[in-house]
Amino acid sequence: MNMNVILNQMGQLFLIIGLGYGLNKLGQIDDAFYSRLNKFVLNVTMPAMILGSVLSKTQTVKIHPPSMAVSCLVLVAVLPAIGWALAKLLPIQKKDQGLYAFMIMYPNVGFMGFPLMRSVFGPDSILATAIISLCFNISLFTAGPMAMGGKEKGSFSLKAFLSPGIISSLCAAACYAFHIPCPQAAGDALNLVGSMTTPLAMMLIGVILAKIPFKEVWKDRQALVLSLIIQLGIPAAAWPALKLFIPDPLIRGITLIILAMPAANSAVIFAGEYGKDEIFAAKVVFMSTFISIATIPLLVMWFLL
Repeated sequence: MNMNVILNQMGQLFLIIGLGYGLNKLGQIDDAFYSRLNKFVLNVTMPAMILGSVLSKTQTVKIHPPSMAVSCLVLVAVLPAIGWALAKLLPIQKKDQGLYAFMIMYPNVGFMGFPLMRSVFGPDSILATAIISLCFNISLFTAGPMAMGGKEKGSFSLKAFLSPGIISSLCAAACYAFHIPCPQAAGDALNLVGSMTTPLAMMLIGVILAKIPFKEVWKDRQALVLSLIIQLGIPAAAWPALKLFIPDPLIRGITLIILAMPAANSAVIFAGEYGKDEIFAAKVVFMSTFISIATIPLLVMWFLL
């Protein structure tokens, strides 16, 4: 494990947030362009990243299926239940509960997961992370809109399953499960388009932050409390259960690091899409990402070394 790689990755993300902040202040990204860029990330680059993460990987790494099944269950079923429970227990308005639950439900797997897993566990972790990411993305484009109030609770929406995100997730799962061959050029092209997701999404966060005074970000006690819950409270509390129910050390470590990741950038994108408080979402993403510079290395040294 190379701790310098982890710190360098975090630093890059904050520099890109700063770029988005500066571009908005200079008038290069106005509200209209922000709206179009938001949809472009959600409908084009993010689906490309999902497909590219599987189609460009060689399927030679052995995965422990029971451990993988438990990990996916924890991350796409248990974690959302915890998110909703905490959202109802925290002293917040009812209209904000969905946004709080969303930010707990979805750690930053797609944007930060792959480089962090490679730096901590090596290249053998990439395929397992890709499979978990598929589960997350299926949840993101179905349960995610429900959490944001995009559809009535408990209802089925065909539109959600026809979204670019869910279609790309299902196609990627089929390609992996049935070993469907893909031309290298196509996989590389998808990866190239998908690689735009991280910088564009982080710049979008910078644009949102540019609309509020910088000091105000750190004065928001609710955002700070939620960030600490995401970064430290949940992964530390989950570790004993992970040791008990996930026997494979690689999958167990990957699951812990995913739980320790900051709130996903998609929280800001979805908040803007569904009329939620995107400024608060940007604060939590910014804070939790900043705090993760210290908390992820701390949790790795505490539990995995």
